[in-house]
Amino acid sequence: LEMQIRDEERLPHGPNAYVIDRSGSMGTQSADGIPNIDLAKEAIIRSMDFLQPTDRAAVASFDMAAYWIANFQDVLDRRELQRLVATLRASGGTSIMAGMQLVAEDIVNEESDVKHIILLTDGGAEPAGLVNLTRRLNEENGVTTSVISISGFQAQFLQDMADAGQGNYHSVTDATSIPQIFTLE
Repeated sequence: LEMQIRDEERLPHGPNAYVIDRSGSMGTQSADGIPNIDLAKEAIIRSMDFLQPTDRAAVASFDMAAYWIANFQDVLDRRELQRLVATLRASGGTSIMAGMQLVAEDIVNEESDVKHIILLTDGGAEPAGLVNLTRRLNEENGVTTSVISISGFQAQFLQDMADAGQGNYHSVTDATSIPQIFTLE
């Protein structure tokens, strides 16, 4: 049995934007004693192994403000992207809106029919405007958004964001499953 796709031109090569919560609460350790931020970094690093040089990716992080770890770029130097992700450290408050707005400004300018945001957060943030922003990105620019809620934090607005962005919602109680979820996304 062979699972290799031979016709690479038929694969969608749209931009993937990782939006990662780096707030102080992401320093909380999972049941295995691993800080949630380290699981998030590992998840991104592993999922980048599946990206092709013809793909585009970006990584943004947020606490109360948003920061580019890597702007949108062709995945030509995967190891450098992975190295940059490894620099993330947990600190500060939480503003999901800051992270989503930063990515929204650039992803809409990407030339592709397939654009995807993966948001990973422990969810302790002000929800005002997030569902509307996600819906607008989807309806006006075809951007899908999936949400991974870490530590089993249940917030309806995170599910609503995934629904508005026509993406998937994952509520993770076993943080060690995050790398596998990122790979699926």
